[in-house]
Amino acid sequence: MSTSADQPLESSGYSLPPHALDLETWAALRELDDDADGSSSAMLYLLFIESSVEYLANTSAALERRDAKSLHAHAHALKGSAAAVGLQRIACIAGFIEDRATKHQLDDLAPALEALSAECAAAPWQIAAARSAAGLPPLNS
Repeated sequence: MSTSADQPLESSGYSLPPHALDLETWAALRELDDDADGSSSAMLYLLFIESSVEYLANTSAALERRDAKSLHAHAHALKGSAAAVGLQRIACIAGFIEDRATKHQLDDLAPALEALSAECAAAPWQIAAARSAAGLPPLNS
């Protein structure tokens, strides 16, 4: 199902994954846990949540300055961090922004940045829902 947040990406040939959290990556991270409460994977998700705030702020600032090189670097870092923990919608949107920055196509990226911000804001809830469904305790920040 397409939403208004998907439109800037879809018009450029990108489509967002249907689920925010990739369950294969989730399962692989859960295999790293050496305890029943999932503290190892929780630590990775907490690290992502904390770092995503900075990445998102830096990405936004780079777009505001129209600094394509910096925008590319920050979007790339966010894309990689999100992909590493299975947050595929964030990785996809950050990849879209990264691609546009590489091509110095910075016009009309505000909707993509808004979609990225919304996905980053929703990430803790998505992770919490997955942990709850797996019978794990909530993330503690």
